[in-house]
Amino acid sequence: MSVYRGSYKGDDGESRRTDVHYVEFRDHAGRKRVVAGFKDKGATRAMETKLVKLAALRASGATPDEAMRRWIEGLAPARRDRLAAIGLITPETVAGLRPLAELIDAWTKDLRADGNGVRHVVSSERYVRRVFDGVGAKYWSEIDASRVKAFLQSERSKQDKAIGARASNAILASARQFCRWCVRTGLAVEDPLRSIETLNVAEDRRRERRALTPDELRALLDATAAGPVRNGMSGAQRALLYRVAAETGLRKGELVALVVGDLDVADADVASVRVNAASAKNGREARLPLRPATAGALAALVARRTPLARVF
Repeated sequence: MSVYRGSYKGDDGESRRTDVHYVEFRDHAGRKRVVAGFKDKGATRAMETKLVKLAALRASGATPDEAMRRWIEGLAPARRDRLAAIGLITPETVAGLRPLAELIDAWTKDLRADGNGVRHVVSSERYVRRVFDGVGAKYWSEIDASRVKAFLQSERSKQDKAIGARASNAILASARQFCRWCVRTGLAVEDPLRSIETLNVAEDRRRERRALTPDELRALLDATAAGPVRNGMSGAQRALLYRVAAETGLRKGELVALVVGDLDVADADVASVRVNAASAKNGREARLPLRPATAGALAALVARRTPLARVF
C-alpha cells in the first residue's frame, strides 16, 4: 500500500510530477490496483484507508456500513465507476446509490428503444411507480418482497376501488420486468421479487367477460343513438364509435387516436381504417376493413374535417 505522485514527461522532454496523488493497494482478490486520489496528500491517505477497508469488506462478503455507504455516495461518479469496474463496489451497491425514479426512467427509455408500444410503456411505468411508491421504496436496497406482497394484498382488500387478481398480477409483472432489467443490465444480481407468485385469476374473477350477441349489440346501438350528448359527442356519434369498435376490435386508446387521414372511406365497398404503430397495442401498423354502412356513416361524419382532425 502506498500513496504517491506519478511522473510523466512534458512536451519539452523534462520529467514532471502529477498534480494528483495515487493510491496503490491490494483489492479483495489480492490484485494490485491503482486509483487516482486528490491533490492533497492527506485526503488521498484518508481515501487509502477507506479503500483498504472496502477491499476487506468485499473479501469477507460483508455489507458496507452506513458510514462507508455515505463515503461511497460522496465520491465523484468517475471515481465510483472505477471502484465498480475493479469489483470493489457490487452491482447492488451501484444500483442502490441511484434513486429508483432514475432507474425507472432509464428502464422506460429502454422499453421505447426496444419498440414497445406507447400504451404498454406508459402502463408499465405507472404500475412500477405505483407499487414502489406504495411500499415507500426510493432506492433498490429498499425493494422488499414481503412489503410488495403486503401492498398488493391491501390493494385487493380496499373497501373502495379494490383491484382484482388480474390487475394485481399486471402490477407485479411490471415490477418484476423492471427488476429483471436491472439484473440484465448489471445493476443488480437477482430479482428481489422473484419469490412472489402470481394469483389464479380464475378463482378471483370480478366480471365474466363475453362477446355481445347480435341482438344485444343492436339494442346497445339503438339506445345509444337515442341518448343525450356525453363527453362532447351526440348519441349518434357515440353509437358510431361503438359500431367501429365492435367491427374492428379496436380499443379505446386506438379509437381516440384515429384521425381523418387514417380512414379510407371514399369507396364504401373497399373501405378500411388504418391503425398507426404508435397507438397499436402490438406496436405494429394495421389496416382493418369496414362494413359499407359503417364506412358511409364515417364519411358523412368527417366530410368537412382536415386530415389531421380526430375522428372521435
